[in-house]
Amino acid sequence: MADAIVTCAEVVRTFPSSDGTENRVLRGLDLEVQRGECVVIIGPSGCGKSTLLNILAGFDKPNSGTVTVAGNPVKGPGPDRAVVFQDYALLPWLTTLENVAVGLRIRGMRKKERLARAQQYLDIVGLGHVADREVYRLSGGMQQRVSIARALALEPSILLMDEPFGALDAIQRGIMHKELTRIRRETESTVLFITHSLEEAVYLGDRVIALSHGTAGAPTEVAVPLAYPRDPLSDEFTEIMRQVRALLPEEH
Repeated sequence: MADAIVTCAEVVRTFPSSDGTENRVLRGLDLEVQRGECVVIIGPSGCGKSTLLNILAGFDKPNSGTVTVAGNPVKGPGPDRAVVFQDYALLPWLTTLENVAVGLRIRGMRKKERLARAQQYLDIVGLGHVADREVYRLSGGMQQRVSIARALALEPSILLMDEPFGALDAIQRGIMHKELTRIRRETESTVLFITHSLEEAVYLGDRVIALSHGTAGAPTEVAVPLAYPRDPLSDEFTEIMRQVRALLPEEH
C-alpha cells in the first residue's frame, strides 16, 4: 500500500510446547495497514491474533522478521501505539478525567495541558459531562469509552484493540460499534481490531483479515466497501458476512 503505517514482513513467532517441540504460531506473516484504515482480524483461538497485537504493541518480540509503525522499527512499547483491552484497565480510585490523563502524566505533560487534552477526548467519546465522576460508577459501555478516550489522548499513530467489546451485552455492544465508527470519523484514527464476532468484523472493518494456525505469507482477506452506518440486515452486509465466513475453517 502506498501509505502503509504498519508493515509486518516475514514475522515468525514460536512458543515452546509441553512435549518439548516448538509451536510456530506465526510462520512468516506479511501484513500492511494503511493510514486511517480499520483492519479487523478474526480467526480461531490460538491462531496468533493476540500474539500479533502484542508484537505490534511492543509487549512481545518476533523470533524473526521485521515490524514497523510509521516507518520506525517496533522495539518495545511506545506512545505511537495505544492499546484498548477487553477489561478496560481503569484505575477505580481516580475520576473519569484523571483516568484519561494517566498516560499523559506518565509522559510528563504538565497538569493544565494534560487535563485539557483529557477533557477534549472525553468530549469526543461523549463523556465530557461525567469528567468528575468516579470511574467505577460508570456503566460497562461508558468505562470502555473512557478506555478509548485514554488511548486517543496519547494521539497514537495506531489504536490496537483486543476484543474491547467482548464483555459487553448485545445492546451495549451495538452502541459501542456506532460510537467507534463516529470516533474514527472525527479523529481519523488508524485501528487494528481483534474479534471473534464475524458481524462485528464486517460492521467495523474496512478490511477483514483471517488468520489460521501457523499463518504464513499474506493472510486471506475480504474488503468491506460499505458506507456507514452499516445495516447488518441488508443483503450487501449478509453477502460480505458469507465471504468472511468462508475464510474460516468449518469448525470455527
